[in-house]
Amino acid sequence: MSRRDSRTEYETFDAECIGETAIAIFVTIDEEKYWVPKSLLHPEDNEVTAKGDVGTLVVPSWFVEQQGWA
Repeated sequence: MSRRDSRTEYETFDAECIGETAIAIFVTIDEEKYWVPKSLLHPEDNEVTAKGDVGTLVVPSWFVEQQGWA
């Protein structure tokens, strides 16, 4: 699913955060594991920000494409 704000399109995923550092979260999406920079998380709609969180992960579409998730 895509979302659009004033500058960027976003993709949403059902995810679980299984680890984190000061600058990134480590998530599982459909049994695959990915690192996501915290700076790329949508500031309002994202529900997954720290270890143990389960919910909607919202990241820029360009990041999804760059990482080969699409």
